[in-house]
Amino acid sequence: MNESPSRTNLSNDDYERCLQIAVEYVAQHQSIRNRQLRAASGLGYDQVIAFFNRAIKARHLIRKGKGSGTYYVKGVER
Repeated sequence: MNESPSRTNLSNDDYERCLQIAVEYVAQHQSIRNRQLRAASGLGYDQVIAFFNRAIKARHLIRKGKGSGTYYVKGVER
C-alpha cells in the first residue's frame, strides 16, 4: 500500500516537538518505542518512523532491536 507524501512528511515543528517528548520519555524510562511516541505525540505510524529516522541521523537517538522489538535510547552527546 502506497502512503501519500503528506502522511509521511514531518514538519520541523513536529520534529522538535517529538524530539522533546522522546528525550523526556527516555530520561524517565531509558527507552521509547514507536507506539509510545505515537500515543504521546498524536502522530501516525509513518510520521513517527520519519521522526526516528531523522533523530537517528542527527544522533539524538540510537535504534536497538528489530521489527516489533525495536526501541530507541539516548544518542551521543554533542
